[in-house]
Amino acid sequence: MELSIVIVNWNTRECLKRCLASIYEYTSGLDFEVIVADNNSSDGSRDMAGKDFPYVNLIANAENYGFSKANNIAIRQAKGGYILILNPDTEIRNNAFGKMVSFLEQNKDVGILAPKLIFPDGSLQESVVPGFSLLGFLANEFFPGLPFSFNLKKVNKMRLVANPTAACLLIRKEVFEKIGLFDEDFFVCYEDVEFTERASKKKIKALFFPEAEVVHYKSQSSKRDYLFSLSCEEKSIFVLIKKYYGRFGICVLFLSACFQLVSAYIFMPISYFLFKRPRDISYFKLLARTRWSQFTGCEV
Repeated sequence: MELSIVIVNWNTRECLKRCLASIYEYTSGLDFEVIVADNNSSDGSRDMAGKDFPYVNLIANAENYGFSKANNIAIRQAKGGYILILNPDTEIRNNAFGKMVSFLEQNKDVGILAPKLIFPDGSLQESVVPGFSLLGFLANEFFPGLPFSFNLKKVNKMRLVANPTAACLLIRKEVFEKIGLFDEDFFVCYEDVEFTERASKKKIKALFFPEAEVVHYKSQSSKRDYLFSLSCEEKSIFVLIKKYYGRFGICVLFLSACFQLVSAYIFMPISYFLFKRPRDISYFKLLARTRWSQFTGCEV
């Protein structure tokens, strides 16, 4: 078996259906398997996958285990020499996976390969994050346009990268054997950053490979799902900073939370009142409360 495609799904039935259909239509010349780890979806995802795609290895998790744990369950069952981590809100074109596997076959010094992610209209999507640092995190808080700020950026040429997003990542199986699986302290968000940072410390190269293109839909979430996603992201930021910077990093994050609260509830309303600047204050209030909740344990 050459390739194992691992997809973690949670209530994205239609996205998953399009994703699986594109895999079987546009992947050729490979001996591959598809493993779908479903996190107890309630939208009929399991029935659809079992009925429409009988060759898929469907793992029915008893609850929503999140991204890291569900991926790890599937990776342990994978038979391929290459593991492809894939979001269900993606579609494949032009044998992208065949190109990626072929490239790694010819370039044994590369351990992780990231394709070009594009929007449905063909425009380039941000898909790479600079190496993680506390300075980069703070830059993203206050000056997100700086080159080293810790946020997603666009890349459109082949080069080594620090932290490619796990929306689609091809990883040699021996990389997992060398550095371990995804860190299950991360429910969702930033587990890919932690994983690629760990790989980098072991001198494992991650490469951006624009010859392979994958369409990535960033679906609009309901208000409830958005709040859940924001809470998960803030929890993962907390875990990431604590892991790399300990108490000092948590103190910095606490000060950031204080600043966000003051800005959202005092500075921004005053600025809006005096200068009539159109700002989405409600969003910043929600963000501030969500980060603050990581320290207080209170509901947002």
